[in-house]
Amino acid sequence: MEYPAESAPPRSFNRQTLIPTIRMKTRLLPTAWLAVLLAVLPALVHAETGEDLNAALATVRATYGADRQAFLASNLELTEAESAAFWPFYREYRLAMDKLGDSLVKVVLEYADAYPDVTDSRARKLLADYTSLEEKLAKTRATYVRRAAKIIPPAKALRWAQLEQRLDLALRLQLVGTVPLVPSSKPVE
Repeated sequence: MEYPAESAPPRSFNRQTLIPTIRMKTRLLPTAWLAVLLAVLPALVHAETGEDLNAALATVRATYGADRQAFLASNLELTEAESAAFWPFYREYRLAMDKLGDSLVKVVLEYADAYPDVTDSRARKLLADYTSLEEKLAKTRATYVRRAAKIIPPAKALRWAQLEQRLDLALRLQLVGTVPLVPSSKPVE
């Protein structure tokens, strides 16, 4: 597959090449998301040098979470009573989703450590971890969307689900844009 030069995956992929690639891709995002992704870069660098990955992710999440909540607040138009019920629920939802997001980051970093020599056994483990994670994400999201419809009017719950999906997709698009496909040549196990 031919890629335009700007969107081609890096020839080598590892934690060191992940950072500049994310930096390059961020110019395509709106300013608010650019700030979030730029906050990710130092966190990944510190995690790479031995800092606790969970602490790095918490720092990034604090910045990102405030922007995300402000975006949702301006687009949901909740009444005072709806807000009082919704925001504690939302914080619970984000904690559950962020925990799963941390697992996704760990899978990507494990892949980065193996790339480009991804053996069949390593690929099997990564695939099992990834598919399990995707199932958990879908189940968790569905559970909370159903609960949201009991807390706020169903039309607002649907709008919230749509906004959340858009935000999640924008971030995942940036993540997958930095991760090259597994090489087609098979490494020796």
